[in-house]
Amino acid sequence: MRCLLIGTSLSFMLLFQSCKEEADCLVIGEFVYKNTTSFSIETPKGTIQPNKSMMIKEEGLGSCEVSKESYISPFHGGVTVIFDNQKCLSYEGGLKANEGEGPVGIANYNSSKVADRHFKFEYTFSDSDYEKAQAEPCN
Repeated sequence: MRCLLIGTSLSFMLLFQSCKEEADCLVIGEFVYKNTTSFSIETPKGTIQPNKSMMIKEEGLGSCEVSKESYISPFHGGVTVIFDNQKCLSYEGGLKANEGEGPVGIANYNSSKVADRHFKFEYTFSDSDYEKAQAEPCN
């Protein structure tokens, strides 16, 4: 019986020792969208005027060991942008939350580290995006 108690106690000690809690830290992402076209661009997060920028700042609790690859775009899953209320361009998401076309995929941004757990991401809408857009009703 004594061996059973020692064995059970040892099992519980090893079980709880291997379950270390990971602390959450404040994580900040600044997403800057530049419009280098001569057309206004409407997004679900706001309108970007010609040759202007829009910034979206997101803060929340996350892993203390965050890297730029672990961030997710504010447009994850897919987005349709509208140029001058005339032409639409849809960007599709990928299999993972941080993958996809254009402003959906985090790898399509220029990124820089501002501080620990604080990154800045820049995406530029250019004339080539406008040329890809379709003149059709947008949903």
